[in-house]
Amino acid sequence: MWLRATVLANVLFLLSGKVTAQRIFDPQPPAILETPLNGTLELTSKSFQFTNCTLGGEWLKGYLSNDDLPLYVSTKLIQDGLSWVWNETGGAGELSNMEIMRWLFANITDNQANEVMATIHDFSTGEQCLDIACPILGWQGHPDLAGRGMLSTYIVQASLTTIYATVIIAMRLGWLPDKQVRKSVRMRGLSAIKHSTRTFLDASLVFSISMLVAAIVTYSRALYKDATQPSTYASLTTSYLSIYAVLPTLLLQICASNSLRRTKWRATVWGLIAALTSAVVALFYWLPYLPEQADEDGVAYRDSTGRYRLINDPESQIKWEALCVDTAMTRNFRTIIMALVIGLFVASGVSVILICTPESWRPKTIAKVWKHLWITTALICFVGMWVSLGYFLFFRELFNGKGGASNKDREWSFGQVLSMANWAPVVIEFVYIWTHGARRALTGQMMGPYEAVVVEEPGDGEEKEERRDEEQGKPYQPVTPSDSDDSGGPRDAPEQRSDAEHHHRLHCTPRGDPNLFKKLR
Repeated sequence: MWLRATVLANVLFLLSGKVTAQRIFDPQPPAILETPLNGTLELTSKSFQFTNCTLGGEWLKGYLSNDDLPLYVSTKLIQDGLSWVWNETGGAGELSNMEIMRWLFANITDNQANEVMATIHDFSTGEQCLDIACPILGWQGHPDLAGRGMLSTYIVQASLTTIYATVIIAMRLGWLPDKQVRKSVRMRGLSAIKHSTRTFLDASLVFSISMLVAAIVTYSRALYKDATQPSTYASLTTSYLSIYAVLPTLLLQICASNSLRRTKWRATVWGLIAALTSAVVALFYWLPYLPEQADEDGVAYRDSTGRYRLINDPESQIKWEALCVDTAMTRNFRTIIMALVIGLFVASGVSVILICTPESWRPKTIAKVWKHLWITTALICFVGMWVSLGYFLFFRELFNGKGGASNKDREWSFGQVLSMANWAPVVIEFVYIWTHGARRALTGQMMGPYEAVVVEEPGDGEEKEERRDEEQGKPYQPVTPSDSDDSGGPRDAPEQRSDAEHHHRLHCTPRGDPNLFKKLR
């Protein structure tokens, strides 16, 4: 027990960050090498010249996982450390496993054995061995948020958001005028993107909220007494990815802010997201035992909090991070999290303003400023989305490179496959609108006796100064299904306007009685 406590104290001291270099060995032969069986063999730190880092990693794994001396691996390491002596003597006096074990048992409570174990520990945790020892120690990662399935989910969402945002921005700025035949492949694709945007946005909102709620639940578990604390990697990725998941949603919301309805409901949802994000950040910086509680010198690993984390670490994940992870890397990652939070709140505020402010309330003197406001915010969100995702891939790969075979971040799990299904309704809606047209697709989303009808109104480009008919208090004149083609558009455009000045909106009206249609905003 005395040896175990002494070596554990050495481990804690090393993990504090104060021990960064291996002691310099000046190998000297054992004093009584020729009489190994009498229990008087004198071994000191200068007696060894270790070369086998694989054995060092196995020794460290056995000790950290069981808090007991791995006797067999210790024996093999002592043999490895003394092999230089036997090479010089031609194998004379070479000690067997049994002889070394006998010496260990004879000196188990002696300072000599403790010094030998400390020497083995210094070798196993030295910089020259960590690249080999860390994969042997084993690291499980955080597959719930950083596994291959979740990574695929983030990439799919970011890619779809990029496509949708690009098309919507081009349509708002008038770069995609409606001059083609409405049944052309291009127009069908644009119509499918435009009218499936709401489905995509709703799916993204649900995904963002679920990520934030999951992060709060993860951190809340640390409040319970004697609860197993999350590792540094788990806590960092939980906060980072839950906050990152809001960026694609925010980008889509800003781009489509001029054509979305249910503005009060959407503003309320964004208020909820802001509250959940604040809760995640507060828990990340406030809860005990989380990495933010440690200062730059690693005090939390030396005080009672740090010892509790190390002792209450059944899977040795926190010990692995303390040995194998550069604290500067995690510190930089925390800085990026804070920058991401600040940028997210600013962009969210702009989004809420765009949602809640009707065009009729915007003075003409700031019309151009308003246009630059939404497009600038959208571009910032776009760049932030891809930069944040790219940095996470870099951060994840740094850990994965040291994780070894036990790394679960490289595996697919049942929950990760389910997360991919979150975007299936978006693809299905896009394909259906592409195939059957927007009017038929939107009608299929409603219960009878309602159906979608096409309504003609001025273009919605930001550069247009004219207001819509509904903002002037004029009722819409709906186009009945008999007057429209299969794609949902009218057969004959009004003579007084060119094709470029028109687009079509689909509204809900009771089937068979289009005259009951009123303003729906």
